[in-house]
Amino acid sequence: MKKMLLGIACCMVLTSMNTLNAQTNVAIDAFATVATNASMNVFVTLTPSNISEGVVVEMRCFQGIGEAVFLPSGCTSTNIQQSSMLTVKGSILSTMANNVVMEAKIGAIVLATNIFTVVDTNKISFAQARVIADQAIVGAAEPEAGAPVTVELTRGNSEYLVTFGSSPVADVLKGDFCARVRIATVSGDVIGGVEVAP
Repeated sequence: MKKMLLGIACCMVLTSMNTLNAQTNVAIDAFATVATNASMNVFVTLTPSNISEGVVVEMRCFQGIGEAVFLPSGCTSTNIQQSSMLTVKGSILSTMANNVVMEAKIGAIVLATNIFTVVDTNKISFAQARVIADQAIVGAAEPEAGAPVTVELTRGNSEYLVTFGSSPVADVLKGDFCARVRIATVSGDVIGGVEVAP
């Protein structure tokens, strides 16, 4: 009898938690960048507007390097129990585009996400670096269709390295890239021309 009552009680608690999570909606206002040299506000909407157990909102880098924090705490996570305006600021520049995520969750259940890049507004963007590199390789190299193109911050965040990848071909020996272009992050100038794979 005790085991049966305990089982019923556990079932009721789990059902109650699942119902609460199923009825809880979270929305994060969309944003693409967070600057290291300026703070910004992000609105997180909870429905219903008050949630007793609270929602954890955290920011983490999932590839490369990059970090943003909540102000005034300077922490990468915060707890909210109602719809809130959160102030965020970049603390470490992203080494590649779209590598940091803001997540809102209850326990381990993620209810909303927004992926973004930590930038310095005094520097050109990852997208601008890609456009400059595309223009620089014209006549110097022919990028392979479907091959990956990466844009990374290098040399103490003073340069972008844009790498036009190479698609693997069975039984063919070739380099892992087609061309590389280094671009100054502040001026947007190409540094040292285009490096073409031998």
